[in-house]
Amino acid sequence: MKTFNVEEQSTIYKAIQIIEKLALKTSLIATSSEAVKNYCRLQLGSLERENFGVLFLNNQNHLIAFEVLFQGTTDAAAVYVKQCVKSAY
Repeated sequence: MKTFNVEEQSTIYKAIQIIEKLALKTSLIATSSEAVKNYCRLQLGSLERENFGVLFLNNQNHLIAFEVLFQGTTDAAAVYVKQCVKSAY
């Protein structure tokens, strides 16, 4: 794996911040699994631990909210269905 020098790391970090700001301004419309995958990758991809998130959509598949409900270890996250259902209400 390539290691980046301080200047490269700074540039990458700034690029990620710009992309995240643009993504948050543009609401997700879940019309394809690819769009959902890309949105989730942007939201969760940089995290070091397993996370379980929920996308709340309206009946036109527009994103209402995204919420991380559970955080776990580096390779697993416990998920409780009751809590998922409670969050939807």
